[in-house]
Amino acid sequence: MEDMMRMLADAPEEQRKTMMKSRFEMFAAMPEDQRLNGMGEMISALAKFSPDKRKKMIRTRNRVIAELPAVQRDTIMKSRLKLAMKLPKEVHETDMKTMMESLPELPEELRMTFLNSLKQHMEEAGMPMPPVPGMAMPATQAYPATPPTSAGPADMVKAQEEMMKQLATASDDMRKAALKGRWDEILTGSDAALADSIEVMMQALAKLPDEQRRTVIRTRTDVVGSLTEDQIRRILRARAMAMKDHADIDNEDKMIALEEMPWVPEGPRMRFANTMMEFMKSMKMPTPPMMSTPVHHGKPMEKKGFLSKNWKCTTCGRGFPAK
Repeated sequence: MEDMMRMLADAPEEQRKTMMKSRFEMFAAMPEDQRLNGMGEMISALAKFSPDKRKKMIRTRNRVIAELPAVQRDTIMKSRLKLAMKLPKEVHETDMKTMMESLPELPEELRMTFLNSLKQHMEEAGMPMPPVPGMAMPATQAYPATPPTSAGPADMVKAQEEMMKQLATASDDMRKAALKGRWDEILTGSDAALADSIEVMMQALAKLPDEQRRTVIRTRTDVVGSLTEDQIRRILRARAMAMKDHADIDNEDKMIALEEMPWVPEGPRMRFANTMMEFMKSMKMPTPPMMSTPVHHGKPMEKKGFLSKNWKCTTCGRGFPAK
């Protein structure tokens, strides 16, 4: 998570805003325990930043939250207040102080939306409203209660799909950092929660256009292959549990992952492939054939070149050196 936050802090404002919006939409769609874990990791990561970089990130976060629909905004704010009792005191206070200091930089309408909503939820929680530098607090307003919502699987898939689309078009470093942060986050949960997260991720990926899907799956293999063997085996077990009712999605994903393997760096590629083969043998699952001719887009690649031979995809033209 920290690496992803640092990448976002150095990204252009619009890209940072878009990525954060997708992230908070996903948080709002999560079960509460996962949402609290994810938001807590984000806040803890920001606490390690320099004051200027932290303020830049929280300024963007304020804007994103203020622009969310009321139900999502309320869900995020209520969760943030619950984190007051879970985060280290210094981390919580630093985050809240920076949040309030950044609010005057929002356009007035968004600032008042944010403040009024925050004030309402802090009063409901019996918490004192921190001051905003240079501003008087708005008068308490009566708001219609937003009904509690529990996001269904379709909401979570949609939120994850939007985030995956953003990652597919982001830089390689940002995509890798974001996926590493996501795996680190979901690996902290139970096996059942890990399986649920993988099921949502796989369904979201299946909705992406082909090249975007390939890009994210390639980076996913790189990231998972960089984890420990025990973590990889745990992910493979959870995936088998998660995808037992989604055979078509599972098989398509596996085919694309195999086709994209040649573009994954050798270290993580070999760790992932070897651990996967051992796991599949231990589960008495059929192992994929190891073809001498690489396949891409479902077709054998062609070896081209005069002195230096390269494998080339006959569909998209991509290639890699033949060894």
